[in-house]
Formats: sequence, C-alpha cells, structure tokens
Amino acid sequence: MVQKSKYDIVALGETWLTSSIDSSKLNISNYVLVRKDRDSSDIIEQLWISCILEGVSIATGVIYRQPSYSYSIFINELESTLIEIIPYYDKIILVGDINIDMLSNSYASSTFNNMLQSMGFSQIIDSPTRITSCTATLIDVMLMSR
Repeated sequence: MVQKSKYDIVALGETWLTSSIDSSKLNISNYVLVRKDRDSSDIIEQLWISCILEGVSIATGVIYRQPSYSYSIFINELESTLIEIIPYYDKIILVGDINIDMLSNSYASSTFNNMLQSMGFSQIIDSPTRITSCTATLIDVMLMSR
C-alpha cells in the first residue's frame, strides 16, 4: 500500500517495537527507516525528522501518549519540545495518538487546544478517529504550524 501510494513520509506510532526486532525485517524499498523503540520511562514518545522541500525546512514528528500517563506533564513536555524546535523550521508537522479526546470539552482537551493555538498550530483532523460500539473519539492528531 505504501509503495503504491508513493507517500514521501510514513509515520507509525504505538508499534511496540523492541530492539529484538531487526530493522531489516521492517524495511520498505525506496524508504529510509528511522525508528525509536519504546522506552517505558518516557512520558511522551516522540521521533522527529527534518527535511527541506522546495527550499522550505520542515520538521515532521510522530508522538504517542499512553492513556495512563499524565496529560498535563505530556502537554508541558510537548510544549517544551515545540518551543525548542520552532525557531529552526519554516513548517512543523506533528502526527500521533495523544489519547486525549479532542471532541470533548474536557479540561485536558481545552488545555491541549490552548497550547496548540498559542503556538500557532492547527489540528487538521476534525472527526472521530477511534470508533467503538459505544463511543466515537478523536484521539489522533495531525497538527500543522501556520
């Protein structure tokens, strides 16, 4: 599917990869594999790459927050990361599973939205990404800087 669609970048999170899985088993021809195996001590799991496309410097990241981890610490750590990288890039794209329902009016979603807006980011996805027989939540993000 990836090769037929000819995506420039494919980002996967929450893969549960460990160092026991050899990278050669994951390679997709014509792609460069960049991986960061899960570290149970991380509040925020993240991997960043940078590229220049038509003269525009772009940072692309994939993030994951385990549901049991503090959303406030996650938001603070992500904000610190973004503050650190924003000055160096023209555009920033961030995708991943944050396990905060962005469709709810919860304190967690409001806090996350406020942080994003204050830093000039927009959430591209606006409909549920996790649908069960009982719920429909938007816990996955695709964020772009303005």
